[in-house]
Amino acid sequence: MNTFVTPLPQARAVGLAAMARQGLAGIGQSLWRALQESGRARARAELLNLAAACESNQPNLARELRSAAAYDPLA
Repeated sequence: MNTFVTPLPQARAVGLAAMARQGLAGIGQSLWRALQESGRARARAELLNLAAACESNQPNLARELRSAAAYDPLA
């Protein structure tokens, strides 16, 4: 009786699954970085708008808001 079984198809399937997971992880990381950058840009713009709005009444606050807009916690 010839019962030779090769593990090749299973190994290939496991390898493809691992490649798919790595690909999805890379896509997820890229998406997360893009969302972070979008959030930072939006926050920066909002801080600068608020600083411009309160410049005449509260110049010290406006200066602090511009300083906060320039700060990048992830840099």
